[in-house]
Amino acid sequence: MKHDIDIAVDVLLVGGGIQGLMLLRQCLEVGWKSTLLVTRDPLGSGETLHSHGYDLRGYLLSLETEEFVQPLANSSLWQKGSSPDGTNYAGDSPTYYGVSAAGAEERRTSWQKFGLPFEECPELPSALQGGTYAVTHSKVFKTQNRMLPAWRIIEAISQPLQGNIAQGELTGINLDETERRVESCQVKVGQREYTFNPKVLVLAAGRDNQRLLRRIKNPAGECPFAGHSEYHLVRYVPLLLLKGRLPNISGSFTDIPIMIASHPCDDSERMWVVTLSENHRTTRNDVNSLEEPTVESQTVQQTISKLCSLVPSVKNAIDTLRFSFYLGGKVDHPESKPTWFSGELGITNLRFIWPVFWTLAEPASQQLVQELGQLPAAATFPASSPFRAERYGIRCGLPVGEERRLSAAQRWHSWDEFRALYQIAL
Repeated sequence: MKHDIDIAVDVLLVGGGIQGLMLLRQCLEVGWKSTLLVTRDPLGSGETLHSHGYDLRGYLLSLETEEFVQPLANSSLWQKGSSPDGTNYAGDSPTYYGVSAAGAEERRTSWQKFGLPFEECPELPSALQGGTYAVTHSKVFKTQNRMLPAWRIIEAISQPLQGNIAQGELTGINLDETERRVESCQVKVGQREYTFNPKVLVLAAGRDNQRLLRRIKNPAGECPFAGHSEYHLVRYVPLLLLKGRLPNISGSFTDIPIMIASHPCDDSERMWVVTLSENHRTTRNDVNSLEEPTVESQTVQQTISKLCSLVPSVKNAIDTLRFSFYLGGKVDHPESKPTWFSGELGITNLRFIWPVFWTLAEPASQQLVQELGQLPAAATFPASSPFRAERYGIRCGLPVGEERRLSAAQRWHSWDEFRALYQIAL
């Protein structure tokens, strides 16, 4: 392995999910042409492609703080059809929001505040008739959320950026402790290791952020962040997949609590991705090395039971449907954050960003790039030459990974097989 090539770049980004790609796009748009994104795996392979495909425009989170919800409600990515070029990849499914009668007025007020369009349904959608909502006083609203095929959006975002994306792994970060700045980084590309001298380093690698922070070394070979790993929260979202002749309905039914994302398969079938909002939570020291936990039969039982109660036609047609199940891992902010979670870690030219919702990726990137623009190192960014990968023998361009729900590795079962596998009793 050779170490004889040093490369100067303005911005080095690490992570090829929605957040890393949006950061790359934003850097290039403001004129920072000497920017390179490196990622170990195909684009979107981490948490991005574990998505259920439900575009959270702000309805579900409208009771949160304004700084959090306003970007969701007014995301230009959402307005453009969730594609940079304006192509509308959204599904054809009408979307609904169900909430208890006690919470309905609070939701109406919050949606009006943020300009989120909605209309109250005078009667239940046909798919919900005869189910849970027929015997409760819950309210159902029609909203303007969307069903998104994650891999198509990643493909659309990444296509014009491929010349600034390389497959590689960040193997080392060297710290100048006197000036509290990243001096250089080692990146393995193929069988060769390159030394990069970035003016700014940004980690946007989801679960891998923690592992990468541990690769920071001072001149004595010590990692100043080695002891900061005692509390990290990983949220495992139970995702039930159904395929067959299903009603064309999607929505978030918070008082059940169930979320349905309906995607077309072909002319006659649909795929439902059903999320049970009562998420698994587990605390581990190293979120990167976590393996997907064993699925508990009770979780599958609860999801199936709640779904059949909400949409009776599922139970009526259950022998004709195919089923699958997995737990999608998501990284959450720790509830009690050490100071180095602020994003700058006390190192002047290092930032990191946590995973966010699809529609928050763009405003989060804009905010971070605006902050980077205030750094002294950024004064020379626009004057820099574009990054030329071919000069260093680096091949640019990566394919998009497989969306989990569409993966060939995802196993599908008949109802009898699925019921036996998870010991379900209806």
